[in-house]
Amino acid sequence: MNPITIILLNLIYRPIFNIIAVLLAIFWWNLWIAIILLTLIVRLLLLKPTMHANNAQKGMVDIQPRMKEIQEKHKDNPEKLAAETMKLFKWNWSPLKGCVMMFVQIPAFIWLFYVIKDLAEHKENIHNIYSFLYDYIHMWMDHINHVFLWIDLFKHGWTPSLILAILAWIFMYIQIKLTTLNKPTTPSVPWAWMPGMPKMPDMSKMMWYMNIFMVVMMASFVYTMPSWIGIYIITSTLFTVVQYSIQYRELIKVKVNLALSKK
Repeated sequence: MNPITIILLNLIYRPIFNIIAVLLAIFWWNLWIAIILLTLIVRLLLLKPTMHANNAQKGMVDIQPRMKEIQEKHKDNPEKLAAETMKLFKWNWSPLKGCVMMFVQIPAFIWLFYVIKDLAEHKENIHNIYSFLYDYIHMWMDHINHVFLWIDLFKHGWTPSLILAILAWIFMYIQIKLTTLNKPTTPSVPWAWMPGMPKMPDMSKMMWYMNIFMVVMMASFVYTMPSWIGIYIITSTLFTVVQYSIQYRELIKVKVNLALSKK
């Protein structure tokens, strides 16, 4: 085993394995409860970065009035328009702020996949248990309850996978509808408005198609993978919906009232 693998096993795999083991021991060895709680732990750790990412996206809406002022003021001076536009973006919109930490979820999910995979295949994992937990956990590792309702979380089948895929599709669609409430209605690329530049495509339509593609792709992923992955994704998506609803409750209320008033 090479040094990099040893480091990853000790820094990521073993902590995830022991957290899952402790959660299993506390909650009567129910795997679905352990997965939900671990998902919530990861999302809570990333709460601040995701809030920064949401604020960065909302910043695109906040600068729209100022953007229009700059366009009117410097419509006959393309160079000044470009300089002022980039200056506005520099001070008011930081798309990378908070987004980098979001990628922490990817390695955590990958190693969680291997932890659950090893549990499903009944591989020898006793050596991965921390010594201070060994006496409380090791004798029960073969008694994991991996059935949620009638769904075996270690496997995937037509009926349970289809149900989880539909649920993932529904909750992700709700998430997208919420997160697109604060996107600008005009193209977000500043040079799309500059004199002499070619007309940019309608970014809102492009984002709509991309969002639909992402929803379909995620639902397909849930359908083809073991059922516990569906539990993880659904829980994470629900967390995002709740977080966004609380963080931008006033904005959502205004947008909903505006939409109802137009009907």
